[in-house]
Amino acid sequence: MTGVEVDGLRWEVRTRGVGIPLLLIHGFTGRGSSWGAHATAFARDFRVIVVDLPGHGRSGMPVDSCRSSIERSADDLAAILRDFGAAPAHVLGYSLGARVALRMTVAHPGSVRRLILESPSAGIADPAARVARLAADEDRAERLERDGIEAFVAEWEGEAVFASHAAMPSSSIPSLSAKRARSLSINAVTSSSRVIVVRVML
Repeated sequence: MTGVEVDGLRWEVRTRGVGIPLLLIHGFTGRGSSWGAHATAFARDFRVIVVDLPGHGRSGMPVDSCRSSIERSADDLAAILRDFGAAPAHVLGYSLGARVALRMTVAHPGSVRRLILESPSAGIADPAARVARLAADEDRAERLERDGIEAFVAEWEGEAVFASHAAMPSSSIPSLSAKRARSLSINAVTSSSRVIVVRVML
């Protein structure tokens, strides 16, 4: 199965393997296929479920920004697990996916068997720091609208969090950047780019 509609939004969902369900939720600029060899290895022991988050890969991006929020994404994923007869599932989330996974665990505890968070963030606790981050994100959103996805990805990959990429083979970095740019929905840029940047960078 590839296309699943939840409350009017199309989700790209793929499954493989048998056993206890394992839901994999990718990070910002990723998609379900970003799990690559990890998903293949997990499928030897689990029923692996991979999704493309809203605005990424083949999933839809609604015009209403609230419809693609972390909260609504968590609600949708809980509904998908129920519809697939896969709840409770082990849930592994990376970065943005970790935030969605954490929200799903809090809002839908019956959907989660075990929670695994990779590079998570629950957000910024300090109100002043949150305001400063919102202003910085607004600037990034404007540059995304003006300069496009490729320029945004290039700037974003310059963040300190990606310093470990320096240890990667130089030949693999352009491919990784291209995959990140391709994973974002064109609709996400043309109609809801600000929402994506603010939603991710907080």
